[in-house]
Amino acid sequence: MISKIALVLALAFSPLISIGGDLSDNAHLADMFKEDQAARKARPIDWAKVGPMDKLHHDEVLALLRAGNVRTANDFYHAAMIMQHGETTEDYQLAYSLSQLSATLDPSNKRARWLSAASWDRILMSKNVPQWYGTQYRKPSPDAPTELYPVADSVISDEERAEMNVPSLQQAKDFLQEINK
Repeated sequence: MISKIALVLALAFSPLISIGGDLSDNAHLADMFKEDQAARKARPIDWAKVGPMDKLHHDEVLALLRAGNVRTANDFYHAAMIMQHGETTEDYQLAYSLSQLSATLDPSNKRARWLSAASWDRILMSKNVPQWYGTQYRKPSPDAPTELYPVADSVISDEERAEMNVPSLQQAKDFLQEINK
């Protein structure tokens, strides 16, 4: 698994090293990102439609990475968000790595820092251990209220959350109350 991530990252960085010209955002990747986000804004979310779309986007992102067509901070962010909506720990680990690359290439991108924290939390959640940042919520059943996935609240301070563009733990709990009204 680590070797797969290393290979993808090496492939992703090779265009950055080999070309010195103008890099523009990948328009197809940006379109997939917009479709991904729009599908999640609809209420209720149509999971019968979103699930197959996520799988298609997942496979396309991996192909773009292999081809070296993910090159800019925005590309890495868009690819990370799509991988964040994967199904496996490995998908979330790749999302984390890609969001870290985006934040490194563009330190002003607060969304990439938030996505790094959210991906980290999702990795932990996939391993059935408490999250650190408090970004992940779940609905145990369709009729149950949404709940904040357990947080190891002594691991990360609210100051560290703020550095990652993540709300404080109290704000996360307040948000939970709001969405369950």
